Amino acid sequence: MSKEEYSVSSEEFVNFSVKAPLTTFVDTINNKCWEYRLSIAENSVGTVIILPGIYENTNTSYKLATKLFEDGYRVLILSIPAYDNINELLVGFDTITASLKVFSAHIIGVDFGGFISLFLKNSKFLSCEILSFTLVSSYINSTKYKKNLSFFSQGSKSDLIVELSPKAIPPHLKLALDFVISQLDTVPSDVIKGRIKCRKSHLKAPIPENGDNFLIIQPTDFAYKLDSNDRPNHAIPNATVIKIEKGGFFPHVSNVDELYNHFHTFIAKFTSETPL
Repeated sequence: MSKEEYSVSSEEFVNFSVKAPLTTFVDTINNKCWEYRLSIAENSVGTVIILPGIYENTNTSYKLATKLFEDGYRVLILSIPAYDNINELLVGFDTITASLKVFSAHIIGVDFGGFISLFLKNSKFLSCEILSFTLVSSYINSTKYKKNLSFFSQGSKSDLIVELSPKAIPPHLKLALDFVISQLDTVPSDVIKGRIKCRKSHLKAPIPENGDNFLIIQPTDFAYKLDSNDRPNHAIPNATVIKIEKGGFFPHVSNVDELYNHFHTFIAKFTSETPL
């Protein structure tokens, strides 16, 4: 695999940007600006919302979005602003999805996006019906962030990735991680700090009583050291759990085909009477 395969200069990324151009939306209630990419697919088979990780922008999901485009999905990628807490973030999510006329959708949440997904499941006021939730490399508490913020101002955002990750990165994940870090360097520091503050505002995500519309994808090659109870596959009843051998923290970058195949198979069982 060449480094050009993870690049904003690649033909694949350029095509992605044409189909889903980068746009902004202002949540006037909380005075926060969202960056997003929305594709418009003719005769869409459904809408998929991608919520990237805490250190990511919309670009890191381009390979996954391309797979979704190819199968006729309408795709909305949201780059999360610096909200003070999850409750304000949920209001912002509802505001932007309502404005974009996203009435129902499947969600893919990576890392922080997976954490947020559990609050979306618990919310009673959303305009958008969430048909299914796919949690990728996610965990349900914020203990790690309680311990790891003081150093942030001492180094670069790239240092933050290293600080919060195990030291030994498997060679097969290095190019994907390098790409994620290259995009991290385009995210303003106050946004990263704000996301961490938002996550820290809730020590633990709410656990649904019935997780039958949850798919949990957990790579086994590279992961944070967590207690079993921190992992959603140990906490969410009736969820479908898939463990994949490769992917690390970013399987939506490093192992897109396998992630997508599991997602596509899972959501086939969920339909909606509401137009997507």
